[in-house]
This record gives sequence, C-alpha cells and structure tokens, in this order.
Amino acid sequence: MTYSIGFRAPAYQELGEEFLQFMVDAIDLPGIYADPDLTAVTKPAEIGSTMISRIADELHKVHFTKDDISIFLGQYLSEPKNNVFFDPVAKPLPVTKFLQAAKKHGIALCRKTRMLYHGKHLFINGEPLSMPRTDKSLLTRLANTKRLAGADVANSSDDAQETFYQWYKDGWIVLAQMK
Repeated sequence: MTYSIGFRAPAYQELGEEFLQFMVDAIDLPGIYADPDLTAVTKPAEIGSTMISRIADELHKVHFTKDDISIFLGQYLSEPKNNVFFDPVAKPLPVTKFLQAAKKHGIALCRKTRMLYHGKHLFINGEPLSMPRTDKSLLTRLANTKRLAGADVANSSDDAQETFYQWYKDGWIVLAQMK
C-alpha cells in the first residue's frame, strides 16, 4: 500500500486559476490602448476586429517561465490549509537563549509546517525565502528531515540563525527537546 499524506491533489483548473492570480503582480504591459486610425462605423455596439487584434498582440507579450511556475508551486503547495493556524510562542526566549538551546539540542519543524524547495528557491508555509548558498544544504536538509542537529544550527550563517529565531517566535519550528 502507498499512503500520501500532506500534499493537495488540486485539479488543473484550480492550479491554472491560482497561477494566473499569482502572476497578476508580475505582468508588465506598458502603454495604453489607442486606435488612432478609427473610422466611423455602422454598427456602434460591435467590437471591432482591429481592436481584438491589437489587444491580442499585447496579451501575447505575456510569457511565463519555468521559474515563475516553480515559485508559484512552492508557495502554493507549502501554503497551510485554511483551517491550520500557528500559535506564536507566548513568552519566547531571548534570541541568545534560543540560539544556545538550538545549538545544543537542535531544532525541528512544527508538525503543521510545510517546507519545500526547488533549485535556489525555498518555501515555508507559503512564504518564499531566498536561500543563501552557504545555507542551502542545511535548509534543504531541514525541509527533507524536518529537523536539524545542534551542530548544524551552530554552523549556520547569522542570517539563518535570525530566520530560525523568527520561525520559532511564529510557531513554525520548535527547539528539539521541546518537541
């Protein structure tokens, strides 16, 4: 038997609709429609073929790349379901105490957290994160194994450690001994 738990199995229609919504901010079509060669018409309610052709030419300038699709899928598939909520830590440890404990015991993803990656892109709970090369193997290991040993946290960059602290405060990760 094969079990698959955690990933959605969306319909292509849903993916298409969500992808187009995702791309709204990325589309750049400068200029304003103009029809300087407009002539008098006998059917004023008819949408003219010239207008359709001009608009079609402009819309054909919109292109999607594999990188666009990769980023969309990472955010879409790592987005928690609508009924999933994270509880921020009520009384978080100060950053120095958190890092001491994390470097000693390690960290683990909260069971509700979804973390995915593709190439240089990393996604956690629907949020994209730029992945510095120095931390790439560490962060992909966290995504794959759902935890990092204390030594891994100690060897991570300052940026990664700041990110871990923010994720801890947001309830996305926990200190390993507290899991």
